[in-house]
Amino acid sequence: HWIPVKHSWRLNERHYGALTGLSKTEAKEQLGAEMLLRYRRGYDVEPLPMSEDHPCWTGNDRRYRDLGKLLPRGESLKQCTERILPYWYESVVPSVRAGRTVLVAAHNNVIRCLCKHLDQLEVDTLRDLEIPTGTPLVYYLDRETLEPLGERNHLG
Repeated sequence: HWIPVKHSWRLNERHYGALTGLSKTEAKEQLGAEMLLRYRRGYDVEPLPMSEDHPCWTGNDRRYRDLGKLLPRGESLKQCTERILPYWYESVVPSVRAGRTVLVAAHNNVIRCLCKHLDQLEVDTLRDLEIPTGTPLVYYLDRETLEPLGERNHLG
């Protein structure tokens, strides 16, 4: 089968700013468990921004080097959502409305942000939303409203 594949920097994993390159253990040692959890799962808590002298400086990455002021230096989940939604509306929605099956392959937090959007989840529930690694989440969407079809659970 010939399946068209689209790539976009907008589907890249959430940018952890100055925390990039640290293991969870190292970040926990530097920040403390509570602050790390706030950075990782807090919706509007922006991590410390990455500086240009950081060993993983985003500006050296070919996926990002031409983005100008859109160059990520660190993102909250809210900012990650704002980054992915243009791709959702420009690329995915037209395909869904045309009746096509769409596979979105992305990292954990990008999928978390899409789930928040699709299921209209409250910010408070995001800490409890576990995205299974390597296990597809299947959504059946109404072509007109783009609302998920089916029963809602305790999160959405």
